[in-house]
Amino acid sequence: MKMLMLHASLIKYRITEKALKEPEEAISPEGSFQEALVVFTTVEENDDEGVVKRATEEITRQAREVEAERVVIYPYAHLSSALASPGVSLALIKDLASALQEGGVEVHRVPFGWYKSFEIHVKGTPRER
Repeated sequence: MKMLMLHASLIKYRITEKALKEPEEAISPEGSFQEALVVFTTVEENDDEGVVKRATEEITRQAREVEAERVVIYPYAHLSSALASPGVSLALIKDLASALQEGGVEVHRVPFGWYKSFEIHVKGTPRER
C-alpha cells in the first residue's frame, strides 16, 4: 500500500466520470472537508490485512502528530504501477476506514473507481491554523 499524506485545511472533490466499468456506488458525488489529514491511497498487489494494520497505525500516528480533526481516504491509483485488483483494493480501503473508525478517528472516504477533480489547500507547517 502506497500512501501520500497531506495535512490540509481544505479538500474538495467532485466525481467527473467512471474510471472502472463498475465503480463503487458513489458515497457522495462531491464533498468538502476541513482540517483533515488527506491520505491518497493506492492498494498494491500482495497487500493484505497486515498492510492495513500497519497503515492504520501510521495514519493514526500522523493524524495525532499534526492534530488533524479527521482523515479523508482518497483512492489514488497513480502512486504505483503494481495495482491490486479493483475488488481487493476497495475491500482493503474499506477495511482501513473501519480500522481507523474503531480506533476513534473520524474518517471519510472518497468514492473508489471514479475520476475526480479536486482542490486542496495544504498547510505549510504541521500546526498551521
